[in-house]
Amino acid sequence: MKRDAITEVLKRKCSARVRARLTAVMSLRMPQDLRDQLEKARQASGRTLSQELLWRAKMSFDRDRHLSRDRALRAFCFLFSELIQAICINAKPVSDWRFDPWLFQTFKLAVVKLLDRFQPAGKIKLPEPWQFFREMPDVEGYPPNKKVREQITQSPEAMADCAVHKVLSDFADPRRVGRLHKSLKGSEGRIDPVLDYLIKEWGTTYYGMTDAQQDLARGRKS
Repeated sequence: MKRDAITEVLKRKCSARVRARLTAVMSLRMPQDLRDQLEKARQASGRTLSQELLWRAKMSFDRDRHLSRDRALRAFCFLFSELIQAICINAKPVSDWRFDPWLFQTFKLAVVKLLDRFQPAGKIKLPEPWQFFREMPDVEGYPPNKKVREQITQSPEAMADCAVHKVLSDFADPRRVGRLHKSLKGSEGRIDPVLDYLIKEWGTTYYGMTDAQQDLARGRKS
């Protein structure tokens, strides 16, 4: 399939998803020069004016969430993307490296080797926030309980297994994260620093996982 055809297919799918979610109504006025910029942009993109406005609003929130991430994490994500550029010497419009066993294995090994370069020196011990998390009293309605938290914090390996399980669970059902965020949001600032952090994190995760589902499904071979 040619690049223009692929772009058109993705554009139609995106437009269909957007239309299905258009349930809220809002009218607004704007400066004429901003209206002219939107008109020029929508002509270039092929979207309607409303779609262009919604797309740009969404991109601004995505950027805010991206900038809220840890600076070192953003730097590592950039380095990971550079690894892909070095591995996939003939990149296609819809990247398929994650469906190629050789390329995927190469990328996985490369990520570990790159992180080894930045491994900090010193004794491995449980960080203070995690010590607080392990010892904090149980909160009704908030898993995991103290026994499970002790198991999670036994070792870096145990914590890594828990982290992978959490991320994959959130990826499988972002709406569950959204429900958790909504249920505890009213308690923000009145529980403890760990839960305050999690409440903010869940808000970012909900939207990010939704986008990740779409991006990782794109280009999947049947």
